[in-house]
Amino acid sequence: MNSRLNSAPAGSSRRSTPSRSRRRRLAFDQLEARDNPSGNVTATMGAGNVLILTGDHLDNQIQISTANNLNSLTTVTVTGLDNETIGGQLGFKTFDNVRSLRIVLKGGNDVVTSDSAAGDFEFFGAVAISLGDGNNQLDLNPAGRLFMKRLTVTAGDGADAIAINGNPASPDNVDHMTFQLGDGSNSVALNSFKSVGPLKISAGDGHDSLTIENVDLIVANTVDKPAPITAQMGGGAATMSLINATVGAVTLASKGDASLFANGVTTGAMTVAAGRHSSALTDFDSAAIVKGNLTVRGNSANLFVGAGDSLSVLGSLNVQGAASASMDSDGTTEVAHGLTVQATAGHAQLNATGTEMTVGGNLMISGAQGVGVSLHTANLSSVKGNATFKGGPSADDVNVGAQFKVGKNLSIALGGGDNQIHMVGPTTTPGVGGNLSITTGAGADQVILDGLSVAGKTSVVTGAGADTLSILSGSTFTGATTINLGTGDDVLSIAPPGGAAGPVTFTGKLTAGLGAGNDSLILGSAGDGANGNVVFGTAANKINGGLGNDLFNNVAGQFNPTKVVTASFEDPTP
Repeated sequence: MNSRLNSAPAGSSRRSTPSRSRRRRLAFDQLEARDNPSGNVTATMGAGNVLILTGDHLDNQIQISTANNLNSLTTVTVTGLDNETIGGQLGFKTFDNVRSLRIVLKGGNDVVTSDSAAGDFEFFGAVAISLGDGNNQLDLNPAGRLFMKRLTVTAGDGADAIAINGNPASPDNVDHMTFQLGDGSNSVALNSFKSVGPLKISAGDGHDSLTIENVDLIVANTVDKPAPITAQMGGGAATMSLINATVGAVTLASKGDASLFANGVTTGAMTVAAGRHSSALTDFDSAAIVKGNLTVRGNSANLFVGAGDSLSVLGSLNVQGAASASMDSDGTTEVAHGLTVQATAGHAQLNATGTEMTVGGNLMISGAQGVGVSLHTANLSSVKGNATFKGGPSADDVNVGAQFKVGKNLSIALGGGDNQIHMVGPTTTPGVGGNLSITTGAGADQVILDGLSVAGKTSVVTGAGADTLSILSGSTFTGATTINLGTGDDVLSIAPPGGAAGPVTFTGKLTAGLGAGNDSLILGSAGDGANGNVVFGTAANKINGGLGNDLFNNVAGQFNPTKVVTASFEDPTP
């Protein structure tokens, strides 16, 4: 072993490297000054030019820097901080012809740093750092080059803080990174470098966080093929933040809560999975691209796209919860294949109120207890396949604005409760390119179809209760239309007064039954011109009021009486 013991400050007798301008540094606060006695670190050279640093059970604090020689064998300077001794001596010690580094620390609150004022942290071999138990800190932020062919960091129980910072203007690399942390609230922050090989992190119980900023992960021996991130966390809240990063598949799995925040990233397939009784959250800011499927899964599962931000998923998007599942898109969302928001035991919610939402496959919103759907985007949004909204026994709410269309079939199946359905059709294209099916259970349901165009067949079936179906001016139904409002005091209102978008047109045959109860019918609005007219394309249309005191003032309406038969109604103004 070729080493030199010195008492001068680290770096005073060596060529220094000027400090470099860096982006915002991801780091942690320094520990308070300790009252425990200073520790000692022994140093030996192992086979294969490995420098081995071994601590004791006290609080070890060391600083490590290397010479800037771009050589596979380097000179390493190890400095004891806060009266730490190296081999029993104060000061620093240098070691020549070092390829790899192994640090083994034990109990105590240990600190390992690089030299942020001068020197590099450059190893052409593997770097393995075992921090042991305690509240430990690893801070690698060298003034010069940051380079490691392989990095493995392990730690026992305790709150460990790890920060590794490179320089985005230089070819800094930290390859094949693995972090294995114990119980405690741990943090890992990686900033401004490239990395070959996958990134793996695991941790025990506690509130853990992983931040990756300005980092590109690349598969070995490929041309910029992104490498994956795998984070397997224990109980507690696990948080991953991806900022201006390009990576492969991302997996965040936690036995507790799991949260992923993405800002300006490109990733492979993404999975965020929380524990059985915990919550999963994904939040996308700026522009995010997921080149594969995106899955958010937990007892409660939530996905957010911020206002003015965009999310592009090149596969399918699935938000799957038990107690609840929700998706809020306040920006632009594009999904190449299917989009599913599903709560197997609770309520499901979809809010698309931003710029635009496009789904290349099928859309399904399903809640065992109920659903809420609000689709009101600034630009035209579309589902190229089928759309299904499936609710439960609670009061469901489906509200679709004029900037939304379904390429194929739309099915709305709601359970009991006082349900609300309000659909406004786009003016330049059919709102439903296939069939429309609306089914509700017992309850006082309100269904409004406003200027909606349906290219296929239409079916509206409501259960028992005082239901209201309003078909407003400008609505067009190309295929056959079937309406069954069930028992209860129902209202069927077609082209009521106040319309401004043209007649209501039934190109195919209309068959409507209002069921038992004291029902009311409005069939057009006399005096409103074309906006109050009901146009039938075929003969033999029929509207039956059923049992009860059913009212219909045909004089106040506007329709061709030769094409429609109204049965079981009384004129309220004879």
